[in-house]
Amino acid sequence: MLGPYRDPRTLISFVWFFFLLFGWYCARPVRETLATVVPESQLKWVMSATFAVMLVVTPVYGWMAQRFSRRTLFVITYVLFVAAFGWFAWKLPSDRESLETSREMIGYYYVWASFF
Repeated sequence: MLGPYRDPRTLISFVWFFFLLFGWYCARPVRETLATVVPESQLKWVMSATFAVMLVVTPVYGWMAQRFSRRTLFVITYVLFVAAFGWFAWKLPSDRESLETSREMIGYYYVWASFF
């Protein structure tokens, strides 16, 4: 499949980036759909929380990138995001009536998916 002058790391990085974008293109429509359940009065707080999380997590990630090797950092971040996907899949309700009552969880998902 790869020519004699191609490095297998090229294929690995392509697959890695493909799954990163695939995850984002799956999470974004769910985030936007769930945002329609949040009342407009609470939406400003969700946006503010997204901004606050970005302000906190970005320097932490920079510190981790400086301290850990790339391989370790990828494993840590991917494991954390997969665990978060699993947790939200378990905690978010699947029917519309329950979604109306779990606005707090929807806010958490919106902030997390925006950070993703």
